[in-house]
Amino acid sequence: MTIIPKWDNDEKTIINISFHDTWTWEEHQICVTTGNEMLASVDYIVDFIIDFRDSSTIPPGALRVGRQLQMQALPNEGISVLVGTSPLLHALFRSFITLYPRVSLRYFVVNTLEEAYAKITEIQQKRQDNT
Repeated sequence: MTIIPKWDNDEKTIINISFHDTWTWEEHQICVTTGNEMLASVDYIVDFIIDFRDSSTIPPGALRVGRQLQMQALPNEGISVLVGTSPLLHALFRSFITLYPRVSLRYFVVNTLEEAYAKITEIQQKRQDNT
């Protein structure tokens, strides 16, 4: 399988989705379904690490699929932190934010896993402070 979703920690507060090699939108949809099942198994906010470090390509239609994902977001879906994006994916992400500015509140791009964990920790702390 070229897209692998899994719990990142025992507390089930982070889902790590790693992309490997060349992948398809059909594989992505299977991953989305699995991720939604994982989200449905808990009653609190879950954040995502989307790891592209082992994948250098993205199929055509990314902006369309990105919009669909935004419309299908579940209530307990937290932030998503993209790691290791290619220049093309980073450019697509910037275009998506231009079209849909609210996306920048829930999606972040970083270079390393350490930065991803730091961003998630920062956001989780803000959530805790607001409760």
